[in-house]
Amino acid sequence: MSDEPTPSESPELEGEFSRLFWATRIEHNRLKKKATINDPAYKSAVTFAKAQAWKWAEKLIEASRLECAGEQENSLKMLAECELSAPTRHKVLVHFMRGTALAGSGHWDEAVKAFRKAIDTRRCDNMGAVWNNLGVAYAAKGEWDEAIKAVSNALNTPGYNTPAAAWYNLANSLAAKGELDEAIKTYRKALDTPGYGETGHAWYGLARALQKTGHWEEALKAYRQAVETPGYEYPYAWHALGYALQAKGDFDQAIEAYRTAFNMPGYEHVGRALYDAGTALQARGELDQAIEVYRKALDMPGPDYRISAWLNLGMAFQAKRDWDQAMKAFKKAAEAAGSAKGLNP
Repeated sequence: MSDEPTPSESPELEGEFSRLFWATRIEHNRLKKKATINDPAYKSAVTFAKAQAWKWAEKLIEASRLECAGEQENSLKMLAECELSAPTRHKVLVHFMRGTALAGSGHWDEAVKAFRKAIDTRRCDNMGAVWNNLGVAYAAKGEWDEAIKAVSNALNTPGYNTPAAAWYNLANSLAAKGELDEAIKTYRKALDTPGYGETGHAWYGLARALQKTGHWEEALKAYRQAVETPGYEYPYAWHALGYALQAKGDFDQAIEAYRTAFNMPGYEHVGRALYDAGTALQARGELDQAIEVYRKALDMPGPDYRISAWLNLGMAFQAKRDWDQAMKAFKKAAEAAGSAKGLNP
């Protein structure tokens, strides 16, 4: 009996499928929810899998599409079916995809275990991607040292073809750990990497790190780069830009930035952006507009600014010499302070 692998199990064919799989992952990550079964890389990988009668491979490719489309549960079900018949050589891809789908659904502990399984196989053609995703999972758990180690391993992996994403993830962990100078250098490495498609996030991260280190002018430039990045619709960046502009004394542009932020659909901190816009309007002397905006802010949930909003509203009425309304607002501030159990305004 021959020890040679059958044609359907040959290293050449398995290597080709691995190449097609990673090409499909790049396509899926680029298209996200727009990915379809008719996309070029997807079709090439599935056609190849069908030619070898590899049902497990077809399921693996479809699991990748489902994961990038946000259908993590369906992806995990597909992967469970896939693992039953996937050859040992490609179990690593199943573990990688399971970790990615688990991470996408917020199951970070299980994601770490899956990525560790993939790494333990030592058979992945793109181990850098596995290390990078493991770093992201550790970062989500707040384990910054482990995250930094994992992403550094990704960057040290020969042939790793998406280093910009790893530089960005490394910078985030460094910033979270308080190593801001290193984070700034690392965000710049991400931005200097040719072909990086997520520059908006990197500019925003860089701006925050620069702001925290007191480099306001550079931070302001980075925030502008972030919001001007094509396709980057991120209200947090607009809100932060408004704050930086206001700190510089540029109230007109700050107000416009705040307005852009609170008018973006789905922003979680609309109330805070309204409050901040109110402070800029008040500083500019536009008391009626400030009062209107403060009232809108107070109609929104947001205990972190509620006391200050009532106080500022009272001061705006006081500046208008509307004593009754001012007293009502100050009383509301006192009530809010009491309900906050000693929280300082």
